[in-house]
Amino acid sequence: MKKNLLWVVILCCFGLSRVSQAGPVEDGWKSYHHQKFEESLEFFKKAINQNSKDADAYRGAAYTYFQLSRSDLAIQHALESEKLNSNLSPVKEKISFPGFKDRVEIIGDNKSLLGWSYYFLKNYDKAIAILKPLSVQHPDWVDAKDVLARSLLEKGKLQEAQKLLEEVQKLNAHYVGVFFGLSRLKDLQLAQVYEGWGYLNNYQYKKALASFNQAVQNQDKKIPESEMWRIHLGRGWAQYWLANYEAAEMNFKKTLELHADAANARKGLAYCAFKTKKFSQAITQLQAHLREEPGDSDTILNLGWSYYYNKNHDDAVKQFSVLAKTYPLMADPHEGLCLTYDVKGDSTQSRKSFEKLIAINPMASQSEVFKKMLLSHQDWKNIDNYIGWSFYNKGYFTNAAVHFEAALKKDATHWEAQKGFAFSAFQLGKNEMALAQLKTVLKDTKTDDERIVVLNTQGWANYNVKKYNDAIESFSSSLKLNDKTLDTLRGLGWSYLQKKDYKNSIDYFEKTAALYPLNADARNGLGWAFLYKENLTRAADEFDKTLMLLPGHLEAQAGLLKINKNLALINEGWNYYDAFNAQKAQSRFNLALQKLGPSEQWRAYTGLGWCAYSKGQLPTALQFFEKSHKIKSDDPRTLKGLGYTNYALKKYSQSADSLKLYTQQYPLDATTLGYLSWSYLRSNQLEMAKKSFEQLVEKYPNLPEAYGGLSLVQYKQGNEKEAHKNFITAVNLSAVIVSLPEYSEMLEKYKSWNDVYTVSGFGYLNSYNYIMAENSFSLALSRKSDDQDATRGTGLVHYYQRRYDKAIENLKSLKLSADEDNTWGVASVVLAALGWSYYYNTQYSESIDVFDQLARMHKKSNYFAEPHNGLGWNYLALQQNDKAVAAFEKALLISPFYASAQRGIANIAVMKK
Repeated sequence: MKKNLLWVVILCCFGLSRVSQAGPVEDGWKSYHHQKFEESLEFFKKAINQNSKDADAYRGAAYTYFQLSRSDLAIQHALESEKLNSNLSPVKEKISFPGFKDRVEIIGDNKSLLGWSYYFLKNYDKAIAILKPLSVQHPDWVDAKDVLARSLLEKGKLQEAQKLLEEVQKLNAHYVGVFFGLSRLKDLQLAQVYEGWGYLNNYQYKKALASFNQAVQNQDKKIPESEMWRIHLGRGWAQYWLANYEAAEMNFKKTLELHADAANARKGLAYCAFKTKKFSQAITQLQAHLREEPGDSDTILNLGWSYYYNKNHDDAVKQFSVLAKTYPLMADPHEGLCLTYDVKGDSTQSRKSFEKLIAINPMASQSEVFKKMLLSHQDWKNIDNYIGWSFYNKGYFTNAAVHFEAALKKDATHWEAQKGFAFSAFQLGKNEMALAQLKTVLKDTKTDDERIVVLNTQGWANYNVKKYNDAIESFSSSLKLNDKTLDTLRGLGWSYLQKKDYKNSIDYFEKTAALYPLNADARNGLGWAFLYKENLTRAADEFDKTLMLLPGHLEAQAGLLKINKNLALINEGWNYYDAFNAQKAQSRFNLALQKLGPSEQWRAYTGLGWCAYSKGQLPTALQFFEKSHKIKSDDPRTLKGLGYTNYALKKYSQSADSLKLYTQQYPLDATTLGYLSWSYLRSNQLEMAKKSFEQLVEKYPNLPEAYGGLSLVQYKQGNEKEAHKNFITAVNLSAVIVSLPEYSEMLEKYKSWNDVYTVSGFGYLNSYNYIMAENSFSLALSRKSDDQDATRGTGLVHYYQRRYDKAIENLKSLKLSADEDNTWGVASVVLAALGWSYYYNTQYSESIDVFDQLARMHKKSNYFAEPHNGLGWNYLALQQNDKAVAAFEKALLISPFYASAQRGIANIAVMKK
């Protein structure tokens, strides 16, 4: 049973209609009344100990256990109370429900409590057996009928349950708890419909259609007539995707006849018309859909193509242009523009659109349509070079090489094509071909940055064909231009290693590792250089560091194997561990332990430690890590393991000691630095914690836990101002952080911090989590009832949820300051949402007043088109077309590509026809 579900039954203010008693029973009910349930329970237990025959004490304990989510014990005590006295006077309570302000009075007794308890324990048969005679005996007890109806629902007896719920509504119009039952009834009635939509959303169209058909035939869960539109709409889309356009069209029309979800059905009709090449009809339907759902990108795209195929080329350009500007990374509108401009004979604009298209999707150039177009446009100079680089930048090197080669056939001296062909050849492993071309490219390279890239490519191509002296010459030339380039330094390190010049190899790899501490390749190179110098200890260290940076690195594992063949088992163990198979990893580490010499056994102990840690066997893990640490005190894996295990065991001081040594070796490990900071905090080393959290904030400024931890340190140091400042930053980065238990004490102490909940609310709002956003704003308002920001947030939540009445109620109450210089300032956002809420609520005169206010606020602005667009749509709804045109035109003067205003004017033009 979930605790929050108890609100549906028995909660808030409790008033019993019984004879007052002195002593622990009365104290128990008093504590219960104040929702101090743990305290209440102690009183009732005390009463039972004093008098084991006190039926009311057992009843009080039953009610309290129920509130504490212990339905099993509630049943036990309610049955005992009934056995002792089945004639206790009924309990009258005033209860409230989540989301409703009013409280309603209900009556119940032990039997009704038993019914609810069995219901929450999902023992519906027992609940029904108790509640059926109770509802006959007390036909006016709404809560008993309510839970009886809900139990019947779960047993699939929907019609009987519905009848009871309707009776409850008639008995007490204020008993809003019945809506929870009606909601569940609707869910059960529509379960198969929802299943159909689930299949539909997962592209399983045949299964979706079967589910919708079966839902209609299911007599036990008969779909209400008011919900049949869902079936027709689902069928329509399933049939559409199955290319049965005639059947789809019929179902979309039936949806519209029921006046439900007209926008989605209108869209379906439009798409069917498009697929059946009825382009004029498609245009009409698509325009209608855009009036209902402005900004739908798929609809705008289809409208563009409908205009294109209907030979309304200017209108097609307008629609594709709007979409291209609004969604710059979408390829489709550029494709439409390219083809439309081509038909219009505008070769220049067609080429520009083609370039934008293939920059996003180079494979589009391979379609038959564009192949023909390219053949007809011999005037498009260097287009093959452009296509080649588009393919190259997307990693399609074979396609890139084909187009670079085509470009060179037209102009053998084209430097960009030469470079592209050389780079593509190199990426395809054709090193000799690349080298031949790179010599020519290098002569005409103009900038140092380009020269470095070409020289490094030349160096690696020479390396690949084992021309190490030539590779060193290329990399050295690059080094003179920039001595910190990763590719250059790595190239020199590996080239000198192949020449067996280990000193130079080590120098360059060490420089690489110093500049790029997270680069595993540099550590691996160092390992091999030291191995060949027969410095096995240092080689093993570098291979270990490589594997720390990149677990499973095959060359590093091979290096360790050369040092000690028994390390193969260690390598296998880590491979299994990294693949989340701790059991097999453990067996390999145990086997290695038996074969390794004493000085190398630490490797096996460390592996065994991490296996035990991953299984939650913390004391065992600690023993293994300690054994490893005795042999090799500076091994980073061991230090990290000691730190993490001690932290989990709440030995925070020891954890900090180990993690401090680890972070000295790996200062960029954010997770471990976080553990270190929290270890300091939890071991009350506040100054160290403060420094560590500050270091974490400096290195990772977007990590909410860092600011949250710093805030806790400052709270413990009594610095409320800084604690508040950093906690606000943490919440700005993660809305969830306010609900974490670490911060509950701090938030409980600082009651004035209502703003942290407001900030959290806007975080959820911006991520479209409207339920959590509303919850956060409610918490802010519970601390400060006149919090304007929280009220604003609540209003915006309601606006985005299309609860326009609620949105208007909250937003119109706000005190706003003008923000003339800010396009989307606080006042502007609120007024825009309020204006549109009035509009969608068909309160056009109120909407016009708000948009007029917004326009006056921005009268000096030349970039804020929203109020004029809003006025246009309101005037259009009022059939004041001249005023609507003027408003839309003013919006378009400010923002020429404003899609909504463009559609508004297009709608007026259609209406005039």
